[in-house]
Amino acid sequence: MIILLHFHLKHAIVFGKRKQNDVQFYTEVGELTTDLGKHRNMHDKDDVLAEQAERDLRNKLKGAFQSFIEKVTQQKNFPFEFEQPFRPLGFHGTPHRSMVLILPTTSCVVQLTEWPPFVIVLDEVELVHFERVHFQLKNFDMVFIMKDYSKKTQAIQAIPMAELDPIKNWLNSCDMCYTEGPQSLNWAKIMKTITDDINGFFAQGGWTFLEADGDGEGEGEGAGEDSDAEEDDYDPEEDDSEEEGK
Repeated sequence: MIILLHFHLKHAIVFGKRKQNDVQFYTEVGELTTDLGKHRNMHDKDDVLAEQAERDLRNKLKGAFQSFIEKVTQQKNFPFEFEQPFRPLGFHGTPHRSMVLILPTTSCVVQLTEWPPFVIVLDEVELVHFERVHFQLKNFDMVFIMKDYSKKTQAIQAIPMAELDPIKNWLNSCDMCYTEGPQSLNWAKIMKTITDDINGFFAQGGWTFLEADGDGEGEGEGAGEDSDAEEDDYDPEEDDSEEEGK
C-alpha cells in the first residue's frame, strides 16, 4: 500500500532543528485499513471498478518512481545505485517498538514502512550475534556489532525461531560472520570494556568469547549425555558393535 524512495545519508542534514540521516519520499495507494463493518459483495460492480482503479493508480505511481530512478542513474558519473528489497528473504522482528517486516537488500537490511526507519549497512558490520537461541524459546534476538566500536550495537528483537536458519543462510551468502548463544548480553557494558582496552581485548581472544558462550553450554550438555550412555547402555552398544562386525 506504500510506494517509497528512501535515502540513507552518509552525512546528516538538518530537518526541523534535528539531524537526520534518513530521508524518505513516499505515497500511499488505496486504504491502509479496512472497515470490517461494511457489508461488501465480492461481485459488486462498484467494488470491482474501485479495485481496478486502485491497481491502475499503483502501477502509474510505480512507473513514476521508476522513471525518476532511471533518469537519476543516467546522469554522468553518478556514483550510487538504487537497491530494491528482496522480499523472499524478509523476516519479521522488532527493531524499535512494533513487529515489522525486515527486508534485506544487496548491501543493507532495512525496515522503511514505519518511522523511525531501520537501516543497517552490511559493510559497516563486523559481526552478527544471535541471542536467546534455545530450543525452549519461540523467539530470538539479532545483534549487529559495528566495525566502529564507538557506535552502539543495533538489535532486532523477537524474531520467530523458524526464521533462524533462513537468516543464517542469507548471512552466509553475504560472507557475514555470526555467532549465537542462549543468553542476552549487556552490550553497552561489553563495548565500553572493549573500547577501554582494544589491544587487551584481542590479546585475550577477541570475539571468541561469544563462540565459547554458545559452544560451552552445548559441550557441557553433550558430555553429560555421553557419560550417562556409557553407564546405562554400555553392554547393548557393545553387542551392536559386535553384530555390525559380523
